[in-house]
Amino acid sequence: MNTEVRISELWTTNDPELLVPGSLEALHGDADDLEVRADTLLEAATDIGRHVVASWVGDAADGWAG
Repeated sequence: MNTEVRISELWTTNDPELLVPGSLEALHGDADDLEVRADTLLEAATDIGRHVVASWVGDAADGWAG
C-alpha cells in the first residue's frame, strides 16, 4: 500500500486537489467546529463578565468592574 502524498508543481496540473493536499470537506467541517467553539467561548466570556464577587477588592477588582 502506497501512502505517499503526491503534490504537483503548479505548471504540471490545473487540478486544485493535486496542488493543495487535504480535503475541502474536512476543512469546512473544521471551520464549522471552530465557529461553534468560538460561539461557546463568547457566551462564556459574556456570562462571566456579568458576575460580581463581593469579596473581591483591590485594583484588579476595580479594573474588572470597569
